[in-house]
Amino acid sequence: MCRVVLLGSIAVALAAVPAAGAHKPVFGVPERPLDAVTSYAMYGVVDPAAKLRYRVRVGAERRLLVELLIPDREPESARARRALPRVTLRAPDGTVLPVPAIRSPFDEPFTRTRYIRIGFRDAPAATGVYELVVGSTVRSRFVLATGWREDFGIGDTARLPAAVARVRAWYA
Repeated sequence: MCRVVLLGSIAVALAAVPAAGAHKPVFGVPERPLDAVTSYAMYGVVDPAAKLRYRVRVGAERRLLVELLIPDREPESARARRALPRVTLRAPDGTVLPVPAIRSPFDEPFTRTRYIRIGFRDAPAATGVYELVVGSTVRSRFVLATGWREDFGIGDTARLPAAVARVRAWYA
C-alpha cells in the first residue's frame, strides 16, 4: 500500500513539472496532422535537396501559432538571413500565408538549450489542415513549434528524460 501511494505521489509530482511551459517534443515528420492547440516542438535537420512537410489541423479554436527557431550556436547562429531555414505556411484553400521573419532569443529551461526565434505567426485561422514546409539553402537544424497549450499527460512525463536527452544530443 505504501509503495502504491509513493508511486502515485511521484507520478502526480512529475505530471505537474512540464505544465510550467514545455512543448511536446516531436522527432521526424508525423504521419497525421497535429492539432493546432497542443504545444509541439518538431526538431529536425533540413537539407537543400529535400524540404520537410508538416501538417497541423485547426479546429473550433480558429487560431494558428507557428514559430521557427534555430539553435543559438554555430553554424546556424552565424549565418546570414538568406542562409537560414524558412517555413512556408499553406492554408487549406492553398493560399500561402506569411510567417514574418524576426530574430529574438529563446531559452528552453527543461533541456537547458538556447535558440533564436527566426519566424513567428500567431493569427486567426480558418478550420482545416495547414501545411508547413521547412526548407533551407544549406543543411540546418531547426525547431518548428506550433500550438500554445502545454498538455502533458503521465505517459508524456514518463518519456520526458529520454526526450530531453534526445533534444540535447540533437542540439550538441
